[in-house]
Amino acid sequence: MKYSYRDIKRSFKKGGSITSRLIMNYVSVPFIYFFSNFTKVTPTQITLIGFFIGLYAAYFFLIEEFIIGVVLFELSYIFDCIDGRLARLTGKTSKIGDMFDHILGPFLILILIIPFIWHYYLLSMDWQLLLLVIFAFLYPFNIFVNYFSKYTFGV
Repeated sequence: MKYSYRDIKRSFKKGGSITSRLIMNYVSVPFIYFFSNFTKVTPTQITLIGFFIGLYAAYFFLIEEFIIGVVLFELSYIFDCIDGRLARLTGKTSKIGDMFDHILGPFLILILIIPFIWHYYLLSMDWQLLLLVIFAFLYPFNIFVNYFSKYTFGV
């Protein structure tokens, strides 16, 4: 089945964040059009691709190649936005896919934070402030645990 740009725009959820409404609704459309019409890639595979692109972004942040890291991070975010939209458009939504997406997202954020914490520590050599920064970034880990518990144990 071929999907038009109009079909793609109709598959978007109402509401969402301002970046989702103003930017990602427009940036993601060509990607969704390509993946839905010219490939057999699944939404879960899109989630994995975005995750691995995010891992590469973390690597480039770690080696202080920040421009490449930012570009890869943005590309990873685009893939994170299109997986659910592609699933809704093609009728391939699933509880497992939703769980996978919502667990990998916060986990990737944790991984992306590590290079910045490491560089901050190398610049300041202040281990007490380093601990404070680490604890401040445990919030994404809490989100990760909550989603995992919700989908795994129904808690």
